Amino acid sequence: MRVHRRARTVKGVNPAGRLVVSVVTRRLPYFLNGVAATSANNVWAVGDGLDSEVAVLLHWNGRRWTCAVGPRLGIGNDPYFHAVSASSANNAWAAGGVSQAVMLHWNGHTWKRVMIPQGQASIIGWRGVAVIPQSGHAWAVGSTNTGTGMWYWNGTAWR
Repeated sequence: MRVHRRARTVKGVNPAGRLVVSVVTRRLPYFLNGVAATSANNVWAVGDGLDSEVAVLLHWNGRRWTCAVGPRLGIGNDPYFHAVSASSANNAWAAGGVSQAVMLHWNGHTWKRVMIPQGQASIIGWRGVAVIPQSGHAWAVGSTNTGTGMWYWNGTAWR
């Protein structure tokens, strides 16, 4: 999926294979980096917030794209998300970061920030996330100040 920064449309292909063109009301100051779908009516797209401190979270409900409201991150300019993964309409994760890692969880109603595990504050940015269907568990990979790492969400905390 490519968002045209100067255009007023979002173009993509829905799960049924049809081209989707959604008209938006203003210029789009971001690029999209990840997409996850659990059905033709539940698709999430995430990406770079080039001109804001608000996360880029878009949702497709089967008819149109809407901007989902995420928490104010307070991590400086231009937060980004590299990846999104979902297992149901009530379970999705968005992974990214700028100068620090940001992981958000969707519970079916709101996006909430999930804090980095204690003792692993050296995580600079999450690069990917994968949800294990029907378990509430997930895996994530990320960059640290010494290289890369992998973490496991057991349903209550990252390990």
